[in-house]
Amino acid sequence: MKERRVDGRNDLRLYNSILYKHFGDDFPDQSKKYYANEDASQWFDEWGQDTEDCYIRKYNTSYYREREDYFARNNYRIMRYADVLLSYAECLVETGTSASDAAVYVDKVRERAGLSKLKDSRWKDCLSSKEVFIKRLQMERALELCFEGWRWADLKRWGLLDSQAGIDELKARDKDFNNFVIGKHKRMPIPTSEVEISKIDDVPQLTQNPNY
Repeated sequence: MKERRVDGRNDLRLYNSILYKHFGDDFPDQSKKYYANEDASQWFDEWGQDTEDCYIRKYNTSYYREREDYFARNNYRIMRYADVLLSYAECLVETGTSASDAAVYVDKVRERAGLSKLKDSRWKDCLSSKEVFIKRLQMERALELCFEGWRWADLKRWGLLDSQAGIDELKARDKDFNNFVIGKHKRMPIPTSEVEISKIDDVPQLTQNPNY
């Protein structure tokens, strides 16, 4: 989220998604509180002193009240309009619509976040082809929908889990993929107990997933 808003300030989606040390310095115009007598720039020692220490903030309340540990009154969003717009843009470009026409729907999400249209941004080259546009769309979905539970389905749909090139791309940003085995880890193993109880005449009716 290094791209800044049109007004020069930081992308508010970062502020609303992640809690990290010195985040208050990045968003001095935000005055929401986490504790009754502490403003949002406060970072407590027990939260960690490493610059990479961070916490999920999305859907949390901006205040702390006694006896509300691990709870927030915000309803979970099953689907958001931003997801619909980004999904529609993906469908359009995958079925032959030009990147420029599909970008109209990505721009609606970007402009709501205070960012410029793609054609006016540093990513304007993404409008040159379907392939480059899809790569940019993948990042737009990651920024807009982080921590909302769509990432794994997205990675499978885009085929990034099916080739070494895709895995290498993911490893560059996420070390959790360092031990990913193509053809295996895309699926979980079927529990042995389930395979056993599926037997009819001692023949399993469930086939274990590959490489397990």
